[in-house]
Parts: sequence; C-alpha cells; structure tokens
Amino acid sequence: MSISKDKATEIRNDVVRQMRQALGLHEQEAVALADDITVNVVKRMSGVHVPASLIKEYRNAAIVRDFTGNNQKALATRYGLSVNMIYKILCKKR
Repeated sequence: MSISKDKATEIRNDVVRQMRQALGLHEQEAVALADDITVNVVKRMSGVHVPASLIKEYRNAAIVRDFTGNNQKALATRYGLSVNMIYKILCKKR
C-alpha cells in the first residue's frame, strides 16, 4: 500500500489539530510531535521512509496553493496552525 503526499499531509494536520485540542499543546510542540508521528505512521503503512521535512514541505505547498488572498484564518484552522504561522509560510514562498 502506498500513501499519497496529500494524504500524508492530511494525516499530519489532523494529528496537529488533535494534539492542540486534546492536550493543549502549543503549536510548535504539536507540529514537532505530529511530524514524527506522521512519518512513523506513513512508514508503517507504506513501508517507505518519508522524512518529516518532506511532509512539512508538502503541507506548506498546499497552504500556498490554497491561499486566496484573504483566507489565512481558514487555512490556520484547516492545517492546525496559527494565523501567524500561515503568514510566515506564505512569506517564505513568495
């Protein structure tokens, strides 16, 4: 079985959101843990090594792709990040 890049990003974002809501973790803590968890889940499910940096890269690309010019708050909610983090990602990609 193989997991697509979009699916891996979706898993990661779900993990971030759940850890922030359920455990009250700060964004940076949740993101760091979610990256590790996602890499391990994807590895077990697909038998392929997926670096955390690659998952973050795909997430950031999806954020840039989904940005419409005024939907920072919606993107923050969707990806389990703060609006400030969304701005940082968008600035780096421009």
